[in-house]
Amino acid sequence: MTYYTRPFFLLLFFNVAWGQTLKATYSLDFIFNEKTPHKISKEKFSLLIYDTSESVFLSTPALHNDSLLKSMENLPYSKNGISNIKSPLIKTHFQTIITKNYTNKLVKVYDTIFTLKGNYLFNEKLNWEIKDSTAKIGEYNCILAQVFYAGRNYEAWFTDEIPISDGPYLFSGLPGLIVEVSDARKNYHFKLLSFEKNNSKKINHFYISKKSIQFDRTEFLNLRLSHHNDPIGFMANTLNIKGLDEDVQSDIKKNISKRNNFMELNW
Repeated sequence: MTYYTRPFFLLLFFNVAWGQTLKATYSLDFIFNEKTPHKISKEKFSLLIYDTSESVFLSTPALHNDSLLKSMENLPYSKNGISNIKSPLIKTHFQTIITKNYTNKLVKVYDTIFTLKGNYLFNEKLNWEIKDSTAKIGEYNCILAQVFYAGRNYEAWFTDEIPISDGPYLFSGLPGLIVEVSDARKNYHFKLLSFEKNNSKKINHFYISKKSIQFDRTEFLNLRLSHHNDPIGFMANTLNIKGLDEDVQSDIKKNISKRNNFMELNW
């Protein structure tokens, strides 16, 4: 299909007008357990774009926690070893952090399986098919695109009114920012809430850790599946955590069983 592409001088104006640091905030409606599709959970995410050359995507609670941990780094500790925290950490269902370099097209995923911190390169190509359908979503004129990724069919609406080839999670590569994307069954549905200038510093300290172990993507996702199918075995064989009593093991298995609907169904 042919679609309207804004001339170069407008792209240049966009960069000058918006400055160097941008923030897109997304909401996500998701279903953790496919056996209870009526239970829809929600979480917010931040896509931080630096110098229009790279981005970091993470849950908004994780962004809050990163800032809090940074502020705690040099605080004195009380006698019982607990730092003087004024604000608590916020629970997040998603510890995944994704960095995208627009220049060399390098996409890196950081994630945690229980206490195992890992990272891997995402080299999968998303073969988008741009359609003729258009729609007004919020204040943006959008164009429809479709893609198959990791066992799910997705529909995305992007706008070339924001000429940044990015979006939530691993979804990118379209000629404009993704405003909305969801799989065909609506198990995962991202929607843009706001797009604005932002002064956030780069996320490169606590959550993106040098202690993170590098894996092959397939190897890491297989480990996640292993943890889900046999959490006690994973803890014993991979993390060397052994000797848990039966009540603790039962609680761990119960909590793990609550989630059986990951975004990646296959890889």
